[in-house]
Amino acid sequence: MVFLTGKGLASGQVHNMAVSVRTDPENTVKPVISLDYVLFVDGKTWGADSLGRSKEIKAFINGHDLAVKRLKELRVDKDSTDFIQAIELGSASYGAQVSNSYDGTDFYAKGYEAVIKGLRRMLKRADEAKELARKLELMESSH
Repeated sequence: MVFLTGKGLASGQVHNMAVSVRTDPENTVKPVISLDYVLFVDGKTWGADSLGRSKEIKAFINGHDLAVKRLKELRVDKDSTDFIQAIELGSASYGAQVSNSYDGTDFYAKGYEAVIKGLRRMLKRADEAKELARKLELMESSH
C-alpha cells in the first residue's frame, strides 16, 4: 500500500493511521506491517526503497501538485480554502494497492486524478467543486 498524508510529514513528525489487514482465521501468526520508504516534505527520505516505489510516489505527488496549482490558478482572486482543505483530507486517506511488478500505471496521472476525485466528493460547495473538477479534467492532458 502507498499512503499519502495530506501535505506530507515533516522530518520528526508523527502521523498515526489505522490499517486494516485481512488475515486467515486459521492462521495464528500476527501480521507484520513495515515501512519500506518515506518521503518527507523537505525532500529527505527514509528507508531502503527495496520495492522501488520512490519514483512512483514522486510521480504521484508531482501530478497532485500540478492539479492543485491549476486549481489555485482557476480560483485566482477567490477564496479556495474549502477546496484545498477537501483535497488535503482526501489525500490523507489515499491508499493504493501496488504489486511487486511494474504494471504500467501512470502515477503522475493518478496524482492529478486524486485532486479531481477529491473535488467531486465535496459536499460543501458541491456544484462549484464539480465544475472545477470538470475544468481540471479538460486541462489534464497538457502535462
